[in-house]
Amino acid sequence: MNRVQTTILDGLFAFLVGFLVGSLTDGWRTGLRAGATAAVVSAVVTWLVYGVLEVETLVEETTIDAERVSVE
Repeated sequence: MNRVQTTILDGLFAFLVGFLVGSLTDGWRTGLRAGATAAVVSAVVTWLVYGVLEVETLVEETTIDAERVSVE
């Protein structure tokens, strides 16, 4: 899965969990607020972490390629 798909899926699951917990504790309106908050926070964190991992992977690949060129 790519970055956008991962972020959407993670946000959806976070919303569902937040909605269920909020609804069970204090009603459906609280569930909506909790779900929306959880979804936004989860999506932002997922987006940032995925980006950091993507950059680290690119740096590793570039380093490996540079080492191959210097050996040859």
